[in-house]
Amino acid sequence: MSATKLIPLSGLVTVAGLASGLSGHAMALGFCTIILMALLAALGLGAHSSAPTKAVIAFYCVLFCFLIYLSFALHAPDQPLVTFGGFPPGTAVLIYAIGPLGMILGVLYALSFDSEVLPRERHQEFIDRFVSRK
Repeated sequence: MSATKLIPLSGLVTVAGLASGLSGHAMALGFCTIILMALLAALGLGAHSSAPTKAVIAFYCVLFCFLIYLSFALHAPDQPLVTFGGFPPGTAVLIYAIGPLGMILGVLYALSFDSEVLPRERHQEFIDRFVSRK
């Protein structure tokens, strides 16, 4: 998808997220946040990113949305307290699933930076453009 389509779509998701948050729909706000992060990652990588990278972004978007849904689905304040790892199940999903997945995504970003974000053939162009602005 081109940047001309991603930018308005990102704006639409941002407005939907703000409306969800202001109206008290926390799960919709979570979905909008995850989708916006995926759209901005795709926008930042641009057209030069590889198919596996785009697949990883899409996979993580779906996985995070599922985990947000699971966190809300496991929330049962009217039931007897059951804990997993010392936390209620919904909170445990946030701490033990979403937290580590975010760290894995950060490591994947660091490992793929040279090949996806700033490949060697574009590195000198980046330096020349940066130096010319000073």
